[in-house]
Amino acid sequence: MSKFYFIIFAFLLVTFKAVSQDTLNLVQPSNLQAFLQDNIVQLSWQAPVDTTTSNDTIPPGLSGYRIYCNNVLIGNTAHPTLTFFDTNPDSAVSFYKVTALYDLAFYGFPGDTAESMPSNLAYAVTGFTYILPFNEEFTTGLFQTNEWITESNNWIIHGQMGNPAPCAGFQYVPIITNYSSSLISPWIDASGLIDGQLFIEFDLRKDVNIHSMTEHLFVDVFDGFHWSTVLYFTNDESADWVHQKRIIKDVMGQPFKIRFRAEGENSTNIVSWYIDNIEVKRECQAPINLVGSFPWPATQGCVVLLEWESPEGQNFIEDWLEWDAGYNSDAIGLTNGGTFFVSVRFTQAQLSQYYDTYLTKIKFFPVVAGGEITLKVWTGINAANIERSQVIDSYIPGEWNEVTLNNPFYISGNDQLWFGYQITHASGQYIAGVDDGPAVAGYGDLISLDGITWESMSQAYNLDNNWNLAGFVSDEEVIKKTKNSKSLVQYNIFRDNEFLATTSETEYYDDINLFYHLVCYNVTAVYNDCESDFSNTSCPYGCHVGGVDDNEVGNIDIYPNPASSLITVALTGDINQLIFTDMTGRKVKQLTITPGTTTIPIDVSEFAEGMYVVRFITKTGESGARKLLIDR
Repeated sequence: MSKFYFIIFAFLLVTFKAVSQDTLNLVQPSNLQAFLQDNIVQLSWQAPVDTTTSNDTIPPGLSGYRIYCNNVLIGNTAHPTLTFFDTNPDSAVSFYKVTALYDLAFYGFPGDTAESMPSNLAYAVTGFTYILPFNEEFTTGLFQTNEWITESNNWIIHGQMGNPAPCAGFQYVPIITNYSSSLISPWIDASGLIDGQLFIEFDLRKDVNIHSMTEHLFVDVFDGFHWSTVLYFTNDESADWVHQKRIIKDVMGQPFKIRFRAEGENSTNIVSWYIDNIEVKRECQAPINLVGSFPWPATQGCVVLLEWESPEGQNFIEDWLEWDAGYNSDAIGLTNGGTFFVSVRFTQAQLSQYYDTYLTKIKFFPVVAGGEITLKVWTGINAANIERSQVIDSYIPGEWNEVTLNNPFYISGNDQLWFGYQITHASGQYIAGVDDGPAVAGYGDLISLDGITWESMSQAYNLDNNWNLAGFVSDEEVIKKTKNSKSLVQYNIFRDNEFLATTSETEYYDDINLFYHLVCYNVTAVYNDCESDFSNTSCPYGCHVGGVDDNEVGNIDIYPNPASSLITVALTGDINQLIFTDMTGRKVKQLTITPGTTTIPIDVSEFAEGMYVVRFITKTGESGARKLLIDR
């Protein structure tokens, strides 16, 4: 196998000293808590501990702590003080984090200090917030009514537009270029909520002038320190009102904000983004795929078997992000040994289908032994922000090594994603595996000699290869959080909208003699602090005890079902009457059927939404029934 190498010329050498918590593994504080009393916030936390020692000692060099509120440094304490009082919180909601400060003389850098990664977040609500569900239809004509903030005059309330009017909108005038302008909500408070999921819903219309694909509308969520994108639109084409719904993750149990962010090159490319009927709410997932059947012959009695699927773990994404060909062809290293960085990059647009997932694993191909490798995750232009750093204690040379991240990285879609590793090796070692190309320049072949300046190998060194790197993205981490923190307690079973029973299983037997009576079932999921909506409806039909089979005397079929305005009833046998009743037994419609009729159209547009029983009666007085669901 041939070995590529880099010759680093003297004029490229830069002497510098980079000290960070990533390279020194400076442990952060933990268990930060905030308590509010008389408008004073008391913070307390636990000191960092060195878990590599047998008795969890305090790490060497720990000198104190820095306290941040809403990303602003507000104070310092000396170790071992583990409390701080914020006597003047300046926001309706104050988010806090604490970092540990270390004297690096203990690490071979006398005179230097460094700061750890931050603790967990803690917050205190010191002013007015909106509780869920939060609704906004802009009917007052003022953004200020519900405390919305606009960042430019392009955001207005349209009195003549809406679904129905009025609505909010970002319009192209005054004309702005290379812009970013947001409509920002007030604080919305999900404090105290444990179970379920948060959703944002709204109606969107876009009027496009030029299909430039350069103008975008982002829907973002603020967790107290960072904005994360949950939805993304572009000026590809005009579209009338479309209802949008998306899950909001990682802010359950705390205050948060939402914003609509218009960005682009020239506002004249988009006439307007129109937004209406905003709703932010909590939903608890319902069971799915409820099916009712008759497991035994009718001669043994009418027993309905209900079966359904758990709401947990539904429809999650999992995929590998990679630019290489999936196999190793060669290796790259520095001629005289040393340290360099390798990475692959994915843009916001390339990540659009992976918003709201987590990067949970990275796999790489080290060709030979002897290297020191630290996995890295970055975000931003030129990998400006280091997000994860994980030392690899050992690896297996000559094959793919798959490593699970200790702290999965949430892909918000709000920035570029970079992942790879830092490698240090001796002279003559060529460890970093590559494929045989062609290189995806600027995406699959990025290299840095200092972790700051990045280059494409193919463009800078004429090396037509991609790194053997792949990242696994999945909603699995979200599912784990759902299972761990959103406890599913039981299921409630309903027959004809009346509570029937409770079970912890995903099946239930209902021992009921149906005869010619038709019943419908639903199931809900019950959590610690909420109950879901109904599952789908199942109306098993066909079990009769001691009666005449419908097919001998008559039968009907209804379609479409569910219906909204018009149904067709197909008739079999000598049926002369149809009677429609709601679930309370109230008659809402009755029809006399002309002999010989096989199909009949029926207008049900005046029926309210819900379940109805359609009973048919034959000339001989026999009867049967079907269920009809009106759903609009």
